Amino acid sequence: MKRMAGIIVGILLCAGMAAAHSPTKVDLAFEKETGFLSVTFDHRVRNPKDHFVYLVKVRLNKQEVIEQNLNLQDNENGGSLIYKLNDTKPGDTIEVQIECIKGGSKTGKIKIE
Repeated sequence: MKRMAGIIVGILLCAGMAAAHSPTKVDLAFEKETGFLSVTFDHRVRNPKDHFVYLVKVRLNKQEVIEQNLNLQDNENGGSLIYKLNDTKPGDTIEVQIECIKGGSKTGKIKIE
């Protein structure tokens, strides 16, 4: 009986882990003239109100400059965000990390030319 209960718990844990997955892609684009950073991400989910990217961290030269909490993502495929970054210069590195509410994260990185 204990063995059967262990098997059932194992199956449920595996099913939960299969439902939770990391975002698959983070694309960044930076407009030098305006200072706008565009972030688009792929995170395919069944219900973007229940399973979504909930945390975004923007780092400029490894220093966190923005942290944003989200309550849902744009749609079942992912989402997009825009941030204004001041005081950037050629050679700076921008890194954006996004995290899924059910586990997993993805990072995108660009260097300002």
